[in-house]
Amino acid sequence: MLYPKIVSVNKSRKITTVFVICSIVVSIILLIINYVCNSKLNWSIVAIASIVYIWFSTIYALDKSVNLAGYTLYQMISDSILIFIIDYVFGFRRWSLSIGIPIVIMISNITMVIITIIKNKKYVKYAFYEMLIILFSIIYDVIISMASTHSPILNIITLWICITNLSFVLIFNYDILKLELEKKFHI
Repeated sequence: MLYPKIVSVNKSRKITTVFVICSIVVSIILLIINYVCNSKLNWSIVAIASIVYIWFSTIYALDKSVNLAGYTLYQMISDSILIFIIDYVFGFRRWSLSIGIPIVIMISNITMVIITIIKNKKYVKYAFYEMLIILFSIIYDVIISMASTHSPILNIITLWICITNLSFVLIFNYDILKLELEKKFHI
């Protein structure tokens, strides 16, 4: 076959509607099972939050105009929120703050490095998102350091990775960034 088969828009909308209805039904069933079996532990809230997260992530990923660096930032923030919800609902003594979210930030930085290597000619677009990721990391680490009594070793490592990654961005792409700043701000 030389040309790809075009999928009908109505057919894909019907399939999406069926999946949304199935997700709602599963969510209601999970709530009922949780209420009937064990009302002390609200595990169904985590499952429903995960279903909603999967829908938002899938819809966002299927958008053709998605910037990979923006998607990485979006995933980092939404994963952090989901991990925090799981930690809060199950009461696991704030492991999300000391372990989960720093790991998500590190993975986001590694993803940005991979995106940079793959798409090195358009890195100016990704520098802004890299700066947002490091800003998020610095704010997060300052808040955690002030509010927590645990040893913030993983937070310090995360911040170090963010600063190292941003330094590489500025060192290896200085000429491109300078040219782009001159264009944008008429320097």
